[in-house]
Amino acid sequence: MKHFIFLFLIISQLISSLEIEAQSLQTTTRNLWFLRVLINGDLQPVKINVTIPVSANPLLDVLNILFLGLTESEKQQGITSFIPADTSVLSTAIRGNTAYINFNNNFQYNTFGIEGYLAQIRQIVLTVTEFQNINDVQILIEGRRIDYLGNRDVWIGSPLSPTSFPTGNPALVIERSIEEHERLVAFGNSSLFIVRERSINDIQGIITEKSMPIGNNIYLIKNIQNNISTYFIRAEHSGSFSRYINEIQIKIDDQLFTLKDTDPSRGTLFGMIIETATVQLPLEAVNLLRSCDIIITQINGRSKGQPVTIANQGINIINMFFQD
Repeated sequence: MKHFIFLFLIISQLISSLEIEAQSLQTTTRNLWFLRVLINGDLQPVKINVTIPVSANPLLDVLNILFLGLTESEKQQGITSFIPADTSVLSTAIRGNTAYINFNNNFQYNTFGIEGYLAQIRQIVLTVTEFQNINDVQILIEGRRIDYLGNRDVWIGSPLSPTSFPTGNPALVIERSIEEHERLVAFGNSSLFIVRERSINDIQGIITEKSMPIGNNIYLIKNIQNNISTYFIRAEHSGSFSRYINEIQIKIDDQLFTLKDTDPSRGTLFGMIIETATVQLPLEAVNLLRSCDIIITQINGRSKGQPVTIANQGINIINMFFQD
């Protein structure tokens, strides 16, 4: 009998762990609401569809993703968020068809004034009422219901619904790519792993240069000319002292490449020392970077630098960067 009970417990735990694992692999589409300022000063609501993992607290997840803000491509379309920086959710509850969202004190302060308060509340209400079981939202601050945001500017003393705001301009609907969303979740609004592109005139034809910072003051560069891609790695240093950088080491999985720039660039700008070392990546390194799992970089000069390991999310983006 004891053996039977023990076996039953093991099977139950196994089934439970499989269910949790299966749930973690499931995804769902949620809608986030932002705003775009039009030329005439009006605000256009923007609905961004994102694919996120299924979880036990989807409402909290959606709000936390909303607070992350926008991807680089979304910002370039003039989309913005009016939710104050460092806003966080302390708790959520649903009673009937009303969601009670308890924010920290930062939610009370908006540098855009009345329009900013209206816009931040609108983003919250539209995002939360995307859930089918929620019709309106009661905003709380540090667990308390207050009547107004600002100097008696915007009423929040009772539940608010989408009809609390003017219809105005029709909504713009955008699909956020999984890659962009993963980058935003992993790195926030930093410039890491954002690809910048420029065109360079050359006697043999236009060169399209794509550069991407990967941390440790190192950039990966792809030059495309006549449909042929050439890859480089560049290290930079700026400060009040010289490091005389001339060597970049990159370890890709278990393969180490030591790349030397025989003619690094050195100069000054506004009293700051600027140094740059650029080396073409060998074909073997390029092929490894297309599907590697580990990347470690190090910049050397007068002295050796510190090794820096690239995060897993960054490696996925780097792998894609090297796909021709």
